[in-house]
Amino acid sequence: MFADSGLHNLEGETINSNGTSTQLSASYKMGDFTLTAFLTDWLQGSKKTDEADIINHFVRKNLTMRTRDYSGFIGIRLAWNTSNGRKYADIQRSAGKKDSYTGILNP
Repeated sequence: MFADSGLHNLEGETINSNGTSTQLSASYKMGDFTLTAFLTDWLQGSKKTDEADIINHFVRKNLTMRTRDYSGFIGIRLAWNTSNGRKYADIQRSAGKKDSYTGILNP
């Protein structure tokens, strides 16, 4: 016989979920330089970063963590491409062997 809380999970189990994040970004590329401006969670005053439910047969506990550090974040990123890397060389694929009617493959 097993103890069941009716919640379809184990006794004393912690169910965790992370908060959501929204980001709006715009980039402009000129030559080897890329300039990016972005806004992160600009409409949220207090962002929920983590939520945990501790489930027991007798007690259900909900823990929610909120922070204002990540809401309304404005950032600018400058990237410089120093090299283009190795050039791509296409593989030469050809059927170099010819089939004669003798049953022997000749190069």
